[in-house]
Amino acid sequence: MMASVRHDLEGAYLAQRRANRDSAAASGPRIRVLIAQTGGSAEQRAYTVGQVLHRRGAEHIVAAVGLGGSTASSQDMVGELTAGGLPAFGSVLTADSWAGTPGLVRVAPPNADQASAAVRFLSAGARTRARVLLVEDVAAGDQYTSTLATQFRARMPTGRLAGAVLFDSKADGQVATFRHQVGELCAARPDVVYFAGRGTSLPAFLTALAERPCRDRPLTIVSGDDATQVTRTDGFGPRDLAAALRTGRVDLVYTGLAHPGAWDVAPRAFAPQAIAPFRDGTFTTAFPHSGLDDGRAIMMYDTLLIATRALRGAPTSSGPTATDVHRTLAALREGTGVPGASGWITINGDGGPRDKAIPVIRIEPNGRTTTIAVTSADGTPYTPTGT
Repeated sequence: MMASVRHDLEGAYLAQRRANRDSAAASGPRIRVLIAQTGGSAEQRAYTVGQVLHRRGAEHIVAAVGLGGSTASSQDMVGELTAGGLPAFGSVLTADSWAGTPGLVRVAPPNADQASAAVRFLSAGARTRARVLLVEDVAAGDQYTSTLATQFRARMPTGRLAGAVLFDSKADGQVATFRHQVGELCAARPDVVYFAGRGTSLPAFLTALAERPCRDRPLTIVSGDDATQVTRTDGFGPRDLAAALRTGRVDLVYTGLAHPGAWDVAPRAFAPQAIAPFRDGTFTTAFPHSGLDDGRAIMMYDTLLIATRALRGAPTSSGPTATDVHRTLAALREGTGVPGASGWITINGDGGPRDKAIPVIRIEPNGRTTTIAVTSADGTPYTPTGT
């Protein structure tokens, strides 16, 4: 979790630096970032949100950026912020339940698009006839896992589904639960498992798979973007991942939000000027010991730049207000797209991106990640006409 927060801050810094040094900074307002820690409880979140809204005037706060993950608590927070008058820009909010939230713009491809991308990946080449078992987290309040499972089930042809296995990530003893369920998995004889769960639940699942009695059959696991968290669980590091993948004969793949390998696999889907700060040494000079593989820095970079575009589009000479930013959001929805390092971003009427580029990423046993394909909801990432 702390690595994700650090990468978010790195992306925000890079976007702030670019925004304050580009040509628009000469005539428009300079960007300042105020960091708000929401804590881990409802009381802490409410206090932080209250402080942000209370300081709007003194700190000249005109937008909220980032906003955490797709959970009920995040949705409550966004509701409080937008009800208080602040426009909100989500960097990694993918649950489809966010669609149409007033005052919210989302940069990440929604779970419906990720599910479509996963089905497309599993419907090409030798995978066309693969039988797929759905493993679904049914923990209450997690919009990410519930919408990911729903959208995948709706898109995968029923004749290829080998059944479903349910688990609750909030219950104790996940490894024991999965060990009990691998017999069911072996009986179903799937070629692929679609894991509609958080990346922090993958270690327990992979551990159980490495002990399954049907290891004579190799297995591909496909999951959503949260799979980046697989080695950020206490007691499960890169060596544990390598052992589980090799012993279990598992190929681990996920649909991501952003990945540097995508720029080489599908260069036409990305504007050169958008990815330049990550390729010309600017990012590595500022953060020599960091990385981009989990996509968090790239996503936060794009999100802050989108917010800056809305802020500087306000027709005012006295400095934009939150109300001005709200008004310019309509221009983002009607525009031809904003070049982002995660792909071209064009905002739908429901506040989410249309046909956003989605990299399909493999996690190797050595922990490295590799983009093996770039797709989208309809198979072709959005690019403006003429690019």
